[in-house]
Amino acid sequence: AMGVMEKLKSYRNADKYILWFVFVIMVAYPIISPIGLPLTIDPMTQEFYGIIEDLPPGSAVWMSNNVSPSMMAEQMPAFVAVMTHMFQLDLKIILFNVFDANAIPVWEEFMLPELEKRGVVEEYGVDWAWLPYIPGGETALAAMAADIRATTKMDYYGTPIDELPVMEGLNNVEDFDLVCMFGYTSPFFPYIRQVV
Repeated sequence: AMGVMEKLKSYRNADKYILWFVFVIMVAYPIISPIGLPLTIDPMTQEFYGIIEDLPPGSAVWMSNNVSPSMMAEQMPAFVAVMTHMFQLDLKIILFNVFDANAIPVWEEFMLPELEKRGVVEEYGVDWAWLPYIPGGETALAAMAADIRATTKMDYYGTPIDELPVMEGLNNVEDFDLVCMFGYTSPFFPYIRQVV
């Protein structure tokens, strides 16, 4: 009997187009005729969805966006889905970042345009705001949590925070109804120490 390695060696000179055809069939078949595996929703995901659903319209959300280019493939769809949900519920969203400056171009070039395509983005400054990147990691997070206006006077675009209606009454983390953080590289322990 011919071994597996000997069989593979015998196909070495096979026409590459036959091999490509076989690969196309192998990839196309599950797409055309899906297996139909059941999808379950994780209880933590359901709980998070419920927390957002329970917020009354106008509730303020502290949204830490730390999705850098290296994690876009996995984190961006979840972030966009959550932001879409929040915009649909008329929540006030304050975006900021103190851990990863690489998240700035991801938001500008990919996330915001995707949300605009979905038609859910509300009026800037009234329904949402984007605070500037504040370097300093945990120190910056502690400063933002204690007093936003003492940490930064302007938003990302250079507009004074006090001119943004959405920021009215939002001075520290205790003024927010929900705190969310996205990104794999985000240090969770600083949030536990400085925000919780």
